[in-house]
Amino acid sequence: MLRKLLLAVCLSASFGMCETVRFAQLPPPVYADTEVSTNCPLTAWTEKTGRFEIALSFAASPSNNVQLAFGRDRDGDGVLALDETELVLGWDCGQWFVRLLSPEWEEYAEDAAAGNKSFRLAADLSRPGTFRSLSLLDGNAPVLATLPEAARNRLYSREWNRMRFTARGIDRPRENLAVKLTENGMVFLLR
Repeated sequence: MLRKLLLAVCLSASFGMCETVRFAQLPPPVYADTEVSTNCPLTAWTEKTGRFEIALSFAASPSNNVQLAFGRDRDGDGVLALDETELVLGWDCGQWFVRLLSPEWEEYAEDAAAGNKSFRLAADLSRPGTFRSLSLLDGNAPVLATLPEAARNRLYSREWNRMRFTARGIDRPRENLAVKLTENGMVFLLR
């Protein structure tokens, strides 16, 4: 009986906690600039976070923009302002892009065909919050592969506490977004 109890405790301890934030589709735009956005707190990010994933699917066109911005909401107003933003990534008028805004502005882009897109960022993180592995995919095809190592290391920060999801353009992107953070688990081996 004691062995079964210990086994149950060990199995439950072997799985890390997982926090997934799923967004509803953004509402139709009400202004002529066609921009719609929503902000989301990301308070689940801790030193224990071992995996960071973004899954974004949408209908890409040569004229629309779908982007995710990450940073720290320093003034606590619940909105990620431009001066609080450190990273913006997504699709803009026929290109995948990454914009690094802090400490200085850097931009990387790669042309792509329009159509239904399935973007995925998956990163395994080390204890200090740096990447052990990183993949950026459009379906099964790598994207932004020419991103320099120094820029790749800035695609995640444990200090971020806010994300802003934005869409623009005449063509509605029919977006679907999920952000998932998984904590490292523990494994006990009994002999």
